Amino acid sequence: MILLSVFRPVNCSMAVFGTFIGVLLSGGNFFSALPIFASVFFICAGGMVINDYFGRVTDSVVKPEKVKRMSVFPPRFWLSYSCILFLLGIVLAAYSSFHALVIALFNTVLLVVYPARLKGIPLLGNFVVSYLVASTFLFGATLTGEYSAAAILSVLAFLTNTSREILKDVSDLRGDRVAGLKTLAVVNRGLAVVVSRILLALAVFLSPIPYISGILGPGYLYGLVPTVFFLGAAALKNSEKLIKLGMFSGLIAFLLGVVL
Repeated sequence: MILLSVFRPVNCSMAVFGTFIGVLLSGGNFFSALPIFASVFFICAGGMVINDYFGRVTDSVVKPEKVKRMSVFPPRFWLSYSCILFLLGIVLAAYSSFHALVIALFNTVLLVVYPARLKGIPLLGNFVVSYLVASTFLFGATLTGEYSAAAILSVLAFLTNTSREILKDVSDLRGDRVAGLKTLAVVNRGLAVVVSRILLALAVFLSPIPYISGILGPGYLYGLVPTVFFLGAAALKNSEKLIKLGMFSGLIAFLLGVVL
């Protein structure tokens, strides 16, 4: 159904999973965190919908089938739909804690401003999206207020996701040019690939820190091996899909580091 598929349930479920990891790292209780999980899901869903609302021009070139499906309803409907999803997420965050509410409000503002004004600015738009991904771990940590472990994971997630976002811009080059966006890939495709690789290398270099610092147990190392493999392969092949696999593997590594 278009009303469900438009906000990418898989992507939003991944955001909830990241929040769950943040809860575990901070020593929180799963059931107490249920309002936070729901808040993250709804805010992520609202962000997906409003991104498609503002991205109709680009998508008409690179993803015309999606634009055709969404044309069942007028653009104003999708704008209203996103507002409802954002409101649900904010209310649930407010129920959880003040810190959760602050992050929810800040992230909602960024999710609106990003597709409307920041998406076409070289690197800045990529940084915003990567912060939003990384903030899910901090969102989970608001349950107890213990942020140290979640902060380290957030930095690693920020680096890898920025690399992935840059490569996505490379693949969307034709559509972004039509839309008049000035992403780093549009400005200099070769430089975009180099920056993406540097960020991946930095993430791999910093990845042992959670174990060395004693924040995570030896189980983290078991999950780190496939993570490094995926990220290394992604750097060689310029594949944002392999980066996504590496990020998922990294989440599993952190989970193993908590329980083992």
